[in-house]
Amino acid sequence: MSHSSRVSRCGPKAVGGASAVMGMDDATDADGRCRSLLRTHLASLRSDYRSMISQLDSEIHDGGGRCGDIADRGAKTFANENSAQLIEICRVSIRQHEHALDRLAQHSYGVCESCSRRISAERLDAFPSATLCVACKAAGERR
Repeated sequence: MSHSSRVSRCGPKAVGGASAVMGMDDATDADGRCRSLLRTHLASLRSDYRSMISQLDSEIHDGGGRCGDIADRGAKTFANENSAQLIEICRVSIRQHEHALDRLAQHSYGVCESCSRRISAERLDAFPSATLCVACKAAGERR
């Protein structure tokens, strides 16, 4: 796909509301805005990740096995497991944003990895690291 004929967007906000096929200069500007938005999100996610890891580590080592009764230990275990799940969600989101940045560099951002159709601007607004169009995502979820 040529750079000048592809749709490059990170949702309408990132490209000033444009969702039509753009020329090379417009696509380059849109890519820059998308890249900036994704990098900003990625930096925030990485910061959150480090903070959550530090907090969980502190909680695990702070109280250790010196919790009160069995209910207190159960509540602490539940809280730690919940924190670990949130950390995993954040880690996955980091990987998705890194992949989106790779796709921008390869000029394949905004193209469905399954069917090669354009991913809608609305979907990219809602989920900037999307790799599948709505139809392919829905088909995968039905399986």
